[in-house]
Amino acid sequence: MSDDAYVMAPGMAPTPFTADEIRAGCPADRTTHLRIEAAGAPTTVTVTRFDEVDSDGGVFESWAEDEAGHRLGDVERAPFRWLDLQAHASFPEDATDISRESIVTPLGQHDCHRYEVDRGDGSVSTFWFAVDRPGLPIKFTTVADGATTVTATLIRDDRAGV
Repeated sequence: MSDDAYVMAPGMAPTPFTADEIRAGCPADRTTHLRIEAAGAPTTVTVTRFDEVDSDGGVFESWAEDEAGHRLGDVERAPFRWLDLQAHASFPEDATDISRESIVTPLGQHDCHRYEVDRGDGSVSTFWFAVDRPGLPIKFTTVADGATTVTATLIRDDRAGV
């Protein structure tokens, strides 16, 4: 880890949030609903709930639903660390363009940290992290060969205690 809490390692771009900021923004029972639209696949919603959180991390409960809200499988539980969540937004500095942008989603208008990442395989992923919602991006897309292959949008965010 660098002296800068936003930089995970040399050669990596700064992340939009530190592990401590993510922890503060993701209390127990925060539940997110992320709509996933992937080329050639049915639209699904991934629901994730933060559980058993402490200063180091916690446990995710997650499951998939169809667009009507019917569960598509079992609830899965997985441990996580706050630093690991921060690392999900750590990208190579020379492949990442960071800017600010305001976007409108089903959750309203948000000022965002916009990260455009050249994946090196002909695809580009763009992530919008809402300044006021530390944690996962409120939207991301991946474009390959000029076509959008994935769009994910946060459509609901229940944040107890925030």
